[in-house]
Amino acid sequence: MVRCGPRNTAVPAAGLTMRGRPAFHLMVVTDRHRLTEALQASPSEVLPCLVAQMTGALRGGADLVYLREPDLSVRDVLHVMESVIERVPDGRRRLLVRDRVDVAATLDVGVHLPEQGMRVGQALALRDRETGGPVVGRSVHTPQSAADSRGATYLVAGTVKATPSKPGLTQPLGLQGLGAICDAAGETPVLGVGGLGADDINDLRRVGAQGIAGIGLFIPTRICTNVTEWTIQRLKDVRQCMGLVKYPG
Repeated sequence: MVRCGPRNTAVPAAGLTMRGRPAFHLMVVTDRHRLTEALQASPSEVLPCLVAQMTGALRGGADLVYLREPDLSVRDVLHVMESVIERVPDGRRRLLVRDRVDVAATLDVGVHLPEQGMRVGQALALRDRETGGPVVGRSVHTPQSAADSRGATYLVAGTVKATPSKPGLTQPLGLQGLGAICDAAGETPVLGVGGLGADDINDLRRVGAQGIAGIGLFIPTRICTNVTEWTIQRLKDVRQCMGLVKYPG
């Protein structure tokens, strides 16, 4: 069950804002270690669990699905992404790989840059200029990083609240820090990340963020027999709680 705060005003699914900028509200971010621990999965089930989760995320209406697995081999990244694309062919442009612009180009998917990785301008220069290329996003933790990242398709800012994904974090960004990043980002859409739930959306929007990027939000709290179907239902519940209209895909 998803906790909801006060009723949220309905907003469109991913598309274009009135200013012509992409509208992103929900990003599913993977963490295979937390996912397989929650599912009590065996080592041989790790990659199938990732594929199932990402497939459900696309079918359930996630605007972006980010394979954030820094220690996963390129071979396994290709296997997971190709398996997901095979299951949801029209979801390709909502998929993201971490850091590797070359792998993203091979798959014709988007790329998400870590703050200390390739600069946004470099990544943009490498994408297909004729078609506009896939999504190029970046993680940021300071207003200066946000200002330096203008031109990105979107930014993910955090860590907003304490979260199991960042066990050593002593001082979360908080809403005030997130608001400063949103101001520095200009018209680039910003998603908050870190310990957030659907009931936080009003606070996020108030400081200028467009939506939520979540890891734990999309990991089952108990063992489920069908990860894809669980994720689809989870996305539907979260979207409804956030006041998002039905996803058109």
